[in-house]
Amino acid sequence: MNYLGHLFLSGNNKELMMANLYGDFFKGSHYEVLPEIVEDGVHLHREIDSFIDHHPITRALLKPLYDLLPKIAPIALDLYFDHLLAKMWSTYHVKPLDEFVADFFEFALNPKNQTFEENNFEYPTEYLQLLNIIHSSHWLTRYAKIEGLEFACAGLSQRINFENNLHEGPTIFAENESIIAASFHQYMQEAMEQFGIQKP
Repeated sequence: MNYLGHLFLSGNNKELMMANLYGDFFKGSHYEVLPEIVEDGVHLHREIDSFIDHHPITRALLKPLYDLLPKIAPIALDLYFDHLLAKMWSTYHVKPLDEFVADFFEFALNPKNQTFEENNFEYPTEYLQLLNIIHSSHWLTRYAKIEGLEFACAGLSQRINFENNLHEGPTIFAENESIIAASFHQYMQEAMEQFGIQKP
């Protein structure tokens, strides 16, 4: 899952949500340099990635997608699942998506929540810049429409350092939406159980 999925599976704990997204930036295993909540978020990020990467539902779904999206099928699947989560948000969360996202960024973009006395830690500039880009581009709420998926696929396609057809991802999604959506809903039920997320 991509940004929205990671936030959702953090269980409405804003400190954990912010630390979870930071998991993409933290490399290695020297967790002793991190405050406890940030370490928890990095571990959660990696657990979510591992869960989706090894789940039978997603592995089965990836098999046909690899033929259509060589090398980048897992990236496309992450974006598809975030799009479906945003589109079907009220099925999974009691708070409207725009409020959920606004509440998160009100917390995350507040400078007092970006530094910690513990281990004299502060989130790196590159991570905070990403948060600002996601916020200013309305990336997470745009996911609810196909235009948001198009935006995400086009942007990531340009940043991947090898030739790819991720820009075709929205068309491939539209042609296979019923199959992808059915797998998504089944996966979400198991992911929510795995990470202790209550149904609305």
